[in-house]
Amino acid sequence: MYEALAGFYDKNIGELNYDRMADFLHTVFYKFRNTGNVAEHPIVLDAGCGTGKCTVKLADKGFDMIGLDVSPEMLQIASKDAKSRDICWICQDMTDMDLFGTVEAVFCMTDTVNHLLTVKELRGFLKKSSLFTEPGGLLVLDFLTPAYFKKVIDGNVFYQEDEKGSIIWEGNVHGKICDYEIVSFSKEKKELYSRSEEFLRERLWSGEEIKAEAKKAGYAFIESAGKDPYRKYYIFRKRKK
Repeated sequence: MYEALAGFYDKNIGELNYDRMADFLHTVFYKFRNTGNVAEHPIVLDAGCGTGKCTVKLADKGFDMIGLDVSPEMLQIASKDAKSRDICWICQDMTDMDLFGTVEAVFCMTDTVNHLLTVKELRGFLKKSSLFTEPGGLLVLDFLTPAYFKKVIDGNVFYQEDEKGSIIWEGNVHGKICDYEIVSFSKEKKELYSRSEEFLRERLWSGEEIKAEAKKAGYAFIESAGKDPYRKYYIFRKRKK
């Protein structure tokens, strides 16, 4: 999965600054931390970590990180970039994840939630996240709004290239689903390129849908953050029994 996209992933979401994202998550964690755990290095899960750029930066800030993603191609890049950092990488579907124990927080960023296409998948992720989060622990996620898909993506073609190749993708919205057709050209030798095709989908989730499902999974909504009309950041706390 994501074979064609893995090598271009970070550049395709280049509008996101990983340093700024890590600073934001670090601030949120210590502002709202309420688990009673006084561990020097809190255990935190980056769900849908992709190539692990944010995971690594959070590890450098003192978190004991777990990076989880369904794509082995993404995790291969992540583990290579992490070098000697002690990060646990897990290749699993986030809707059916099975961790070794609990964590103090779950971060799910870079619109990974939009890749959950059904209510069942969203519920699966939120329930599993809640199961492995300590009472009082945090869930922080971002998602692209329906306005983004309709005003920015729908019917448009995008192109990106670098010294390693190029990628072209087109997005079309049908109801609550956005379909992407992706074609990439990866440089093999001086004048030789390999061509790959991939088809991806994202879901147009409203904030109210996400908050309602998070509540059912045992989370209390704390606040939203960010001024971008196309990207929302939601902060939740797992309710204590």
